[in-house]
Amino acid sequence: MIVVKLGTGVLRSQNDGLNRGVFVSVLKQIAQLRAQRIDVVVVSSGAIHSARVSIARHTSTRMLKELSEPALASVGQPLLMQEWIAAGFSLTPPLFVAQVLPTDASISNRHEWHNSAQVIFDCLKHGVVPIINYNDPLSFAAIELLLKQATDNDKLTADFAPHIGAKAVMFLTEAGGVHDGHPANGGTRLYQEIDWRNPPFLEESGASHGRGGMKAKVVFAI
Repeated sequence: MIVVKLGTGVLRSQNDGLNRGVFVSVLKQIAQLRAQRIDVVVVSSGAIHSARVSIARHTSTRMLKELSEPALASVGQPLLMQEWIAAGFSLTPPLFVAQVLPTDASISNRHEWHNSAQVIFDCLKHGVVPIINYNDPLSFAAIELLLKQATDNDKLTADFAPHIGAKAVMFLTEAGGVHDGHPANGGTRLYQEIDWRNPPFLEESGASHGRGGMKAKVVFAI
């Protein structure tokens, strides 16, 4: 089993919306892996970004400024899932997706996490792709902390992947690899391989559109 985490930057289109082509491409590759008996679970960011873009297009900027981050996540989550659903139905045969919204509490609660894991395994058994996202509307205290650390879905991926027996975790980003600084600044080093026993120093550099950063991904991967 593989867990694939997609950052907001990967899912964005050039006009700042969501790029349907990326969703379709990811699900096509998952279908190919399933044919090789390799299960894939997706951790998808993009809910808050989806809400911001949609609200900016269809209503006043006042609402956008006044809605809290958890409320934006609540607005954006169905918009994000619409993209995954539409992408799955565009394939032949169609690929169904399922929504799973854990929290730190549900992962740490043995009974609740057992139930969630069983749902994930049942979906995989029948060819349904689980789409995981942090349940921000239920985690007000956690989201405030995670906003400061910029690591919500990165942390979620690292926390739950071992619980479902994942053999590998892939972090897909717009950066093209692990740099020791923000690649937009130039002069950064690109690492092809990192020794977990002696990880490099990486600058704090949050993503421009999501809440993740390369340092967070390396920390949680290690």
